[in-house]
Amino acid sequence: MGNHNLAYLNHCKKRIEAELGWSHASQDWKQRDYLNLIALVESKTGISLSLSTIKRLWHQDYDGTPHPTTLDALARFLDYEDWLSFQENERSKLEARSESTQQLDQLVGNNQSYGLIGIVVILVLAAFLWAAVSKSGELNEGVVISSQAIPFSAQNTKVQGVPNTVIFKFDLSEVKADSFFIQQSWNTHHRERISKNDSVLTSIYYYPGVHTAKLIANDSIISTTSVRVYSKAWIAAIRNGAEDLVPTYLPLVKSPQGPNLSISKSQLADHKLDISEQTMLNYVFIDDFAKKVAGDNFALSIRLKADSLLNLTCPRIGIMIVGELDMHAITLLDKGCVHQAFAKFGETRRNGRNSDLSALGVKPYEWQSLRIVTKNNKGQVYLQKKLLLEIPYDGRIGNIVGFNIYFTGIGRIDSLLLEDNTSGRNIYSSAVD
Repeated sequence: MGNHNLAYLNHCKKRIEAELGWSHASQDWKQRDYLNLIALVESKTGISLSLSTIKRLWHQDYDGTPHPTTLDALARFLDYEDWLSFQENERSKLEARSESTQQLDQLVGNNQSYGLIGIVVILVLAAFLWAAVSKSGELNEGVVISSQAIPFSAQNTKVQGVPNTVIFKFDLSEVKADSFFIQQSWNTHHRERISKNDSVLTSIYYYPGVHTAKLIANDSIISTTSVRVYSKAWIAAIRNGAEDLVPTYLPLVKSPQGPNLSISKSQLADHKLDISEQTMLNYVFIDDFAKKVAGDNFALSIRLKADSLLNLTCPRIGIMIVGELDMHAITLLDKGCVHQAFAKFGETRRNGRNSDLSALGVKPYEWQSLRIVTKNNKGQVYLQKKLLLEIPYDGRIGNIVGFNIYFTGIGRIDSLLLEDNTSGRNIYSSAVD
């Protein structure tokens, strides 16, 4: 990033810090402070910045080039239309500051006695501020809870279906902390700031699922509650990338065998949807199955493929088997893209960056017959009846409650069968002509 643009970025960060008015300097920010800033920016601008992006921007030695969307988000937080508008309106202030700095440098350079006095004053002030910040930091670090149990509950506004608003109720009167949040699920992007004096927060869930919502004080989880959003039928939801939190729901054609889990080009046109490299399509079905099967003793057979409507460089297929407590998940990719592969059974995770997951490399645009099996604390993945991968794992996901299967671009599911691995009993099946 050029010196000129870097000066604007540093000026913008100082403006944001002044707007926040926090008692501790940015060089002493902890992770919760960055998360607080992310939440405030998202609340005001609708743009969700990642934790790594914010930390990188506020690093003292940062000299990179931020993404234009990131710069626009920072500018909008300061009530400017975009980054260009911020630069135009702040130019005079930045130039005035630069001129004052040059004059101060000349004064110190021309008068050594004033320079020495200035250094002494700065050192004294720095020591004082360091002591004040350190003391403040100690106070901000702790969470004091006067009661053993913090009331925290969730109630759906609809018995089933999406979108579904959930009403959280809580009582923070017995908790002392600097900041409070409710996080909808495992995803830290779905975190909303609350006040100590609040007692209700409503959140919209756009996807069916079983979630553990968290009540957070500073960085500590002080209470949790279960949120279950059932669909009772398959839904198709399409969105423009992982950061697009509000999907478009597409109708699925029904047949005697079940829903036709495919999306046509004409459907996309009818809904004025364009396919791009960021497009993600999820097929989701969450149900409290009458027949139960444990996530440690099942076999899932599924036939599926990605659609070559858009010839993506690294098309991805993800299969998530959702349990009451957690999920199993794998991804299938082109053989040249297995660096991005991922596999998770229970609490055990593998990624293609530091694990050999080359066995998950396939031809995504061709039909793939996949079988995922768990038994004896091992997760197994078969493709075309050939064992590709076996991963010993720890942790339990509870009884299976459904599936979330996604494609980058779009794709189709031809058949799906869930069985009890010991008895062979059919738990759920959806065959499509």
